[in-house]
Amino acid sequence: MYTSNVVANQLTIDLKEKLVGGGYCNSDLTLWISSEGNDTNADGTKEKPFKTFRGCLNYLYSLNQGKDQIAIDFLTDYTDSDLEGLYYISGIQSVSPSFGVNRRLIIQNSLKKSVILPAISVTNAQLTIRDVTLERNSNGSVLISNNALVVLAGETTFNYTYQEASNVNLLSCTNRGFIIVTEKCILNLNNKTSNAISSAFYLNKEGLLAHIFTSATMFTVNLTGAFNYVFDIDFYSAVLCMSRGVFNAEGATVAHKLRAYRKSYFESNNRGLDFLPGEDTSVSSNSEIA
Repeated sequence: MYTSNVVANQLTIDLKEKLVGGGYCNSDLTLWISSEGNDTNADGTKEKPFKTFRGCLNYLYSLNQGKDQIAIDFLTDYTDSDLEGLYYISGIQSVSPSFGVNRRLIIQNSLKKSVILPAISVTNAQLTIRDVTLERNSNGSVLISNNALVVLAGETTFNYTYQEASNVNLLSCTNRGFIIVTEKCILNLNNKTSNAISSAFYLNKEGLLAHIFTSATMFTVNLTGAFNYVFDIDFYSAVLCMSRGVFNAEGATVAHKLRAYRKSYFESNNRGLDFLPGEDTSVSSNSEIA
């Protein structure tokens, strides 16, 4: 439960120490993917890369090398062949309040290629996503953190392209699922359909979305398309925007800034809600905005 300044502020301090001290974007082993690779005989080196993201994930789960952090990276441009699919990442590490140091996965794009992956659901795992695009052409969220810790870094893009659904949340944190936005991160949240979807960020059952670094750093969220809410927060969940954030919505239609229900908490570092696009805000009597 995050519904107090004391709890929220202490949580951001604890998370910052864990992430900065833990090298959330450093890996002990890197597995490479290339359009010229071969899943059949690949070992993940640059000389023998995988051809598909799925093939690389299957190999990753077969590993037993005791590596703390494993990265997936891309030698060439890559667009997954199944953008209607949903990849499940689970069991790489069990998440606990102490965020232990067992295996964590990093999906990165260090060579700055064009990388488009399907939607991802993370359960009982730690995942860092850096400088890639996730895209979904089926009903459901583009990124789900379910009892997991997901770190977003660099410039990361989320596209929703399924025309037949509207009751969709682009990014979801549920069941103590955390999404942490790192310093100077750029998030591009694009609803490419003709319908307004429910929210850009949905948090439920003690979900947490936080930007936790110093006031000298800044994160940027670029919205395009139609959204009913920027933030939809429910049941002991929290959004903590502790640093300078910019929300650009010139290409978006946003009906409401925020909805907070059932002892949820929104912290904007005493900036009010003016920095969010949209009009009115709906907050239940047992929730809090600071």
